[in-house]
Amino acid sequence: MVNLFNSLRHPRFILLLFWLTLFVSCGRNGSTRIPVTIQSTSTPLTLSMQLKIFEYTWKAVNDDYLYPDFNGVNWEAIHEEYRQKIASGLSTQAFYEAMAYMIDQLGDNHSYFSPPMGIVPVGSQLVDDPSYGSIGVLHMSVPGHRYTVIVTTFQGSPAEEAGLKFRDMILAVDGNPPANKNGNLITSSLRGPLGTSVTLTVQTPGQEQRNIEVMYRNIDNPILTVPYQVLTTLNMERIGYILVPDFDITMDSQVKNALITLSADAPLDGLILDFRTNKGGNLDAMCRTLSFFTEGTIGYRISRNDKRYFNIGPLNNIYGSGQLPLVLLVGESTASAAEIFAGGLQDTQRAFLIGETTAGKVGILNAYKIVDGSYLYILHASFRPVNHPDEDWNGVGITPDQIVNAPFDGSIVEDDLAIQEALKYLDQR
Repeated sequence: MVNLFNSLRHPRFILLLFWLTLFVSCGRNGSTRIPVTIQSTSTPLTLSMQLKIFEYTWKAVNDDYLYPDFNGVNWEAIHEEYRQKIASGLSTQAFYEAMAYMIDQLGDNHSYFSPPMGIVPVGSQLVDDPSYGSIGVLHMSVPGHRYTVIVTTFQGSPAEEAGLKFRDMILAVDGNPPANKNGNLITSSLRGPLGTSVTLTVQTPGQEQRNIEVMYRNIDNPILTVPYQVLTTLNMERIGYILVPDFDITMDSQVKNALITLSADAPLDGLILDFRTNKGGNLDAMCRTLSFFTEGTIGYRISRNDKRYFNIGPLNNIYGSGQLPLVLLVGESTASAAEIFAGGLQDTQRAFLIGETTAGKVGILNAYKIVDGSYLYILHASFRPVNHPDEDWNGVGITPDQIVNAPFDGSIVEDDLAIQEALKYLDQR
């Protein structure tokens, strides 16, 4: 999975991630869950406060949850079970664990309870330690391997200054693998005390391994670098390639700059957007990015009580981007806002999708800030495509037009099988 919290320590960035990838009632979405094994570092909660938080949390789900049958859960029975459990006496740690488990009972892979910032997941204490910094990369694990792959770097970060680039594999951190044998990232592998350095064993696909020394420091302006380049088909057509790693609030302006730069020397004949590492983010930024390629209604926002049009526009044509033949690369990690983007363009026949079935997490969350500083994220709405309004991608995912098993790791752009297939498609259109 893509890992952000293991990459950056700066408190402003931690707060930014909460709003960009997890908040939706003002146009944001996400699907990350917080672990339920919790260590408390805050003032103990009284029983009356625990009950107040519990009742507020339960009622918010009762009133606002997308599915009227609560995804098959007896929500009234859940109320009785957890109220009795809390009334019997729970420590602050046990209470927050209970709240996390209660929301987890919904089983929708979206909704979750996030304790206050003073309550941190066990094993992740370094995230909130002001004496620790990062190298500044967005990276992803690879199931079955003990390395991690750089999706992209943060602008001005130590990693960028050291010459690390997207698709580079980090094989070892001070001689130790950054992931376990299941491909799960080790929490503190790319974090360390400010001002200290780490030796990374790095390999660019097709090249020899090399060691690079990188310093840990704060990332004061956490803006992702968006890789892009011009590719050429067998028919000598100019095809732009842009990696869209997520939808942070700067992504539309970065994609716009990429389109301008790619078109500077000559017009593009087509475009490939790579969403294989994109797990979503800011819904407004996604809509602004989508307006470079389409306009009008692409679907519906469905909640328990209403159905609203999901409109994009007006068209923001960047060097003909609204008419360029378009291929989107998707995969198992493509989720949330990225699925709305890809599925909406596929459904309206504006883009051709190549890759693997997406994650199936097309949920829109509402966020509730609770009196103790906790946040509750509830699956409030879902997206349905305009031409197939009966299709629900949640739990199913979007099937590409052409299935290609081509993971993001292990190759450079020119050797990437999915990109090669995209170039063939654009040549033959």
